[in-house]
Amino acid sequence: MFFNPDAYNILPFYNNYTEDKSWVKTAYFIPANIAFYREGYVDKRGVCNIKKATEYYMNERAKLESSPKALIDYKAEYCLFPSEAFAIEGQNDFNKVKLVE
Repeated sequence: MFFNPDAYNILPFYNNYTEDKSWVKTAYFIPANIAFYREGYVDKRGVCNIKKATEYYMNERAKLESSPKALIDYKAEYCLFPSEAFAIEGQNDFNKVKLVE
């Protein structure tokens, strides 16, 4: 559904939040580095410094490199790209057929 919004009547969103910065049409996605709010990372208007926020997340990821499972979990929780958000599959308690309908 996320990667094919037109087929599911979802509002499409053109973005370049991909690893290679290519433009794609997906459902709406906000990377962690854009929605980052912490003192010293936003200007007086409340706009995030994306470069500084990305550096923060990359430093946090570097700390977890020795633990692949923890790193995957962290990337899924604080994703910079949609592919990271979908890296973990879990149990879905929702009826998939009804959701698609």
